[in-house]
Amino acid sequence: MTPAVKVAIRPTKIIDEGVFMKEVYENIRRVRKEKKLTLADLSKMTGLSTSYLSQVERQNCDVTLTSLAKIASALDIDVRSFFQAENFDNYVTQSTARRELDTGNKMLKYYKLSGNFKQREIELLLVVCKPQGRASWESHVGEEFFYILEGEIIFLVDGTSYHLKEGDTIHFPSHLMHSIENPTDKEVKMLSAINQLMS
Repeated sequence: MTPAVKVAIRPTKIIDEGVFMKEVYENIRRVRKEKKLTLADLSKMTGLSTSYLSQVERQNCDVTLTSLAKIASALDIDVRSFFQAENFDNYVTQSTARRELDTGNKMLKYYKLSGNFKQREIELLLVVCKPQGRASWESHVGEEFFYILEGEIIFLVDGTSYHLKEGDTIHFPSHLMHSIENPTDKEVKMLSAINQLMS
């Protein structure tokens, strides 16, 4: 079983981290109430405790990517909706304004490259894997694409190993179990496109 991964958003100086995460927690509460669900209802649907969900909505604890995915599935929405401000369109992400998603794995970093607008279909990320780094993910809906910008890396998808080098690509359905490993002493950089379908 893949361990739960904590998500923390590390904005640049342009973005206030507290405001950004406050928005995430408020969006969870807003959607739950729109669905006319109690915390007890959501607890039964997600398998997460009522006290944990209450603390998340009150911004008293960190939330994990795994928990966010469960909450989004129970609420029948795309998990990315929690991170999107209403009525806010942003088509450009400058290199000095990228948000880092810290998954709790010190060997792996994600930087958001996507714009922000309603009905967005894909998530674009710069993924950096440190030397000897590795990571694995649980099965989920959608599909994933990776383009190796620098270095070489091993992808394990549905039990099959793929050794990729600079310029190589891999594209697979996300419901297949998948993991990566950097077997080298050099950092690996990848461009990733993820299409998470609506639950």
